[in-house]
Amino acid sequence: MQTTGTRRLFAPPETLHRVLGTAATLQGCLPRCDSFTGSITDGYDFAISHKIGPLTATFRGRATFSRAVAGQGYVMDVTGSSRLTGSVTARITLAVTPRPRFTLMDFEASLDPSAIVKLIGAERIERAFAAGVGNFANRLKAAAEL
Repeated sequence: MQTTGTRRLFAPPETLHRVLGTAATLQGCLPRCDSFTGSITDGYDFAISHKIGPLTATFRGRATFSRAVAGQGYVMDVTGSSRLTGSVTARITLAVTPRPRFTLMDFEASLDPSAIVKLIGAERIERAFAAGVGNFANRLKAAAEL
C-alpha cells in the first residue's frame, strides 16, 4: 500500500530537521501517539493507539532513519506490532527542496501489513494509512512553521 503527497513549508529546511530530531515535537505530529522517545541518530521507540473499523489496537514499535540529511531528505523505516493485529512495516521518504519563499516537502509512504491486519480489509487499511500519513505531514508542516 502506498500514498504520496506534497506540502509547502513556510520555513527553512533546517527547521524540519529540528522537528524530526525532537522526540516531543515529533510525538505531537503523530495522531493518537501515547509515547515517543529517542533521537534521530539512535532511533525512536513509540506507542500509538489506533482504531481501524471496530478494532482498537496499540502499536508498539521503532522508527529509525536510514537517511537524515538536513536540507535534502529523510528515509524513516518503521516497524510495529500489536497483539491484536500482528506486525506492520512502513517506510516514509521525505524529499526536501528549498525554494525562494518556502520549502517543498514531498512524501512517499509504503505500508506492508501482516496477514492478520489484511483480514480487517485492505481498503479500510489503505484509507486509514493514507489519512494517517497525510495527517502526519500536516502536523509536521505546522510544527516546522511555528
